[in-house]
Amino acid sequence: MSRIRLVAIDCDDTLLASDLSISEENRRAIHGAMEQGVMVTLATGRMYQSCLPFARELGIEGPLITYNGALVKETDGRVWFCETIPREVAIRVATLAAAQGLCLLVYVDDELYVKEITPAVGVYLSVSRVIAHAVGDLAAFLASSGEPTKLLFVDEPEVLKSLEPRFQKDFAGELEITSSKRHFLELMKTGVSKGRALEEIAKNLGYRREEIMSIGDGNNDIPLLKAAGIGVAMENGAPKLKEVADYVTLSHDASGVAHAINRFVLNKGR
Repeated sequence: MSRIRLVAIDCDDTLLASDLSISEENRRAIHGAMEQGVMVTLATGRMYQSCLPFARELGIEGPLITYNGALVKETDGRVWFCETIPREVAIRVATLAAAQGLCLLVYVDDELYVKEITPAVGVYLSVSRVIAHAVGDLAAFLASSGEPTKLLFVDEPEVLKSLEPRFQKDFAGELEITSSKRHFLELMKTGVSKGRALEEIAKNLGYRREEIMSIGDGNNDIPLLKAAGIGVAMENGAPKLKEVADYVTLSHDASGVAHAINRFVLNKGR
């Protein structure tokens, strides 16, 4: 087995425990890997501004994969690449959301915009730890704003379950549609994924696939695991993710990230 030289870790329900903290076990394992010269990065659906504090807390430097791979940006602010949703496509989504009374979140230039601050938006803000700008008509806002990096629906799982296939059909070839949590449906420009972003980082920095380990929990992490030589799913992960994983580690509340790093990077506890 090739030595692991790059580790990409999802944030929510993977690196972060249920209380959004990073366990001491995870912290020690990540620092141990970095001390051995292993590059560690975060690969998340979160906004860059929402991901950066965790990277700084861990002392991670270099490119971070955010918005499910739509934005790769260094911890020092240098942008590697940013893939945005075409304005006309985003406006069509916002128009449909308004007509059907759906809660839509819009991300432009690493800021969050919503129609209004509803209880559903409030729950999202408590997790992401960012502020939202209430702008009323989102379609009108998008007509005069920059192109969005991501769009996200917040709703009950059964609502999103029926919404996803309709959007997959109506926006085929225009949008990449995935989910990180049962209450979220996330839309990016077609072709965008954490896996593609990880492949670009590896290509630019000279890492081979077999030298990469990735760790995640959600359906949006499936491309991330497929892009790595060792793909690790959390015990609390989505069933579809576990099907493509090479290994299933402990849960996010049992420091599963540390368990995987100790096993495959630091060679402890095999």
